[in-house]
Amino acid sequence: MASGARHVGTITQTVAAELRAEVARGLVRKDDLAARSGVPVGTLSKILRGVAPIDMEQYGALCIALGVDAAELFARARVAVRAQWRDELGMTPEQVLAERVATSPPAPAR
Repeated sequence: MASGARHVGTITQTVAAELRAEVARGLVRKDDLAARSGVPVGTLSKILRGVAPIDMEQYGALCIALGVDAAELFARARVAVRAQWRDELGMTPEQVLAERVATSPPAPAR
C-alpha cells in the first residue's frame, strides 16, 4: 500500500454496495449525483465501486443527494457485514475485530 493510502475494507465496500443500490433505485446518473452532492465524478465512481475510502462528509452529501437517511443506510450495511463475517469466517464481528487489532502493524509515529 502506498504511503498515506487508506485501507478499503469490508465495511466500506458494503456501504458502497448500499449506495449503488440507492443509485439504481433512484435511477440517478452518476454525473447528476456528483453535481448534487459536490463529490467529483471520478471520486464518486471509485466510491461506488468500493475501491476508495468514503469520507464522512462525502457520505453525508451523497445520502442527502440520494434522499436517504445516512444512519439507515449504514445500519443496512452493518447488518450485511455482520452476516458476511458470520458466514465466511465462522467468527463473531467482535472476534474478527479483536483478531485484526492483534495482527495489525503499529501505527507510524507522528
